[in-house]
Amino acid sequence: MEEYIVRLTNEYVQVGFAKDMVIFIARYLPFLLVLGLLIYILYKLRPQLDSQIKKQKFFPLALKLFANIFVFVYFVFWRYVFGIQKHPKIEGDMNIKNTYEYVLDRAKEWGKQYLSAIFLAFDTMVGALFTWVFVVLIKVLFKTPRPFVSIPEINSLFQFGSLDSFPSGHSAIFFAIAVALYHYNRELGIVYGILAVLIGFARVASGVHYLSDVLFGFLIGYLVVKFIQKYFLRDIRIKYGIS
Repeated sequence: MEEYIVRLTNEYVQVGFAKDMVIFIARYLPFLLVLGLLIYILYKLRPQLDSQIKKQKFFPLALKLFANIFVFVYFVFWRYVFGIQKHPKIEGDMNIKNTYEYVLDRAKEWGKQYLSAIFLAFDTMVGALFTWVFVVLIKVLFKTPRPFVSIPEINSLFQFGSLDSFPSGHSAIFFAIAVALYHYNRELGIVYGILAVLIGFARVASGVHYLSDVLFGFLIGYLVVKFIQKYFLRDIRIKYGIS
């Protein structure tokens, strides 16, 4: 097991374009995927932006985009979630499922076309959150050293963590997002899935994960999201008429 990662990291990705590309995919692509998902959700929530792209210059459009981000975060996550105890429907019973239904009830005021975007936002966030919790618990339980810790001769492209190699959190979380996204937009879900796989294998090539860490991370992300969609969100989708 050690030979393949030493050879991959020390011989194939140590110089030039390959090194820069692997580092970019492993460290910076995840941030771009999160930003892209946020922009996509905002686009679904604010369809009028599509027509304004042709009418406004970059600076006014950028201001409007950030204004929409603020509105989305404030109203959905601050006012609706943290002010949830004031809602008579779920007073005294504050949990994720009831919070979800509460936000959906308020989203009806915006129109049914926004419900799908709210579902997407909650699916990806809840899926990523539960995946992260599950990954952290496994990391604490196993305390597996990363390759650059357990293999002295490896020249890792960067160092991240120490005794938390198994499983790969990046692989699990971003594959979970891809699986959740696939339910609403198959093409975009496939793109995110491919990019999640690239992130996972780039972290192997960087010397911060074993291949088994990444593969198990993919499995965790897939199973967690499928479990949530089948046993946690299916009844809510039926209730609000979202397939």
